[in-house]
Amino acid sequence: LLFLFEFILTFFRFLFVNFLYFLVNFQLFLQDFRFFLINFIFLEFIKKFYFLSFLNYLYNLFLFIYQLHLHLFFFFFLIIFLLYIFYIYFQVYFIFLKFIL
Repeated sequence: LLFLFEFILTFFRFLFVNFLYFLVNFQLFLQDFRFFLINFIFLEFIKKFYFLSFLNYLYNLFLFIYQLHLHLFFFFFLIIFLLYIFYIYFQVYFIFLKFIL
């Protein structure tokens, strides 16, 4: 009987600890996701700190991919991201071209 009681206690302790672990990880994931979204939305509007915000965005994007363990979708995200980089680059390039001409 004592053995059974200890077993049940240990089992519930195990569940509780795992649940806490899950909560902490989920909170961290949400935090990263929030920062990722904020960077994604405001990247276009932060022209003064363009390079810094862009690096921050890049870092958060890869953090986000790593956190979700999207090994299968990694190249898909990478291709989309590279297209986005080229889009921004050409946008900025043409803006400077307008100023020069």
